[in-house]
Amino acid sequence: SLDVTGQVAWAPQLDWDVAAKLAGFDPGYFAPGWDGKLSGSFASKGRQLPPPAGSPAGTAGSYEATVDVPGIKGTLRKRALDAQGRFALRGEQGEGNLRLALGNSRLTAKGSVGDRLDIDAQLEPVQLADLLPNNTGSLRGHVLIKGARTAPDITADLVGSGLRWDD
Repeated sequence: SLDVTGQVAWAPQLDWDVAAKLAGFDPGYFAPGWDGKLSGSFASKGRQLPPPAGSPAGTAGSYEATVDVPGIKGTLRKRALDAQGRFALRGEQGEGNLRLALGNSRLTAKGSVGDRLDIDAQLEPVQLADLLPNNTGSLRGHVLIKGARTAPDITADLVGSGLRWDD
């Protein structure tokens, strides 16, 4: 089951405050090929911000939003899943953290994006087949992305084996 409660408003701007509980939920119902049985919860709250003063008529505003995933567990594509995360966005500035275990893959990431980037991700390892169908191989290591969005410094220490993306 998927039990969603909350409120959504479309006018004068998009605005929402929703919470969901999953109990043996099968995402394959909405996304064929992503069959599973998930339990846990998540919540999201947000709104569309008014466009800046002096913007041309019809200009859409940016968004502020949060997504909180205290925990989702179960199976996805016949692989064990355990995920937690929290994400926040205000305009073009965002921050968050993620911990994902799917099958034999382990991924942790935290950081912020916006005018400046500060992202730290650990792949311990990631099996590409766990994340996307029709891919193979494993990737292990650490990635740091820091600096201006227009010219970030990327430091990566990665080891890959048998990597294949589609064909």
